[in-house]
Amino acid sequence: MFNKLVKYLNNDEYLISLSDSFIHVINYKSIMSLNNNRIELMLNNKILIITGEDFIIEKMEKSEMTIKGKITNIEIK
Repeated sequence: MFNKLVKYLNNDEYLISLSDSFIHVINYKSIMSLNNNRIELMLNNKILIITGEDFIIEKMEKSEMTIKGKITNIEIK
């Protein structure tokens, strides 16, 4: 059981949740770019690019972010 707990706490896979009014990203590595209409986040070995309008960072922690606004495009490179 201890091994399962350690594996859960050290999980480095990213998770993206999307709704009509927000996007929630868990386990991003770093913020590459951040402004009102474009956000770029480094994931494990990919870049998440979110474009839209009137972005508001509702929640931001070390590896977790919730972004509200009009999301027009999401791309993973």
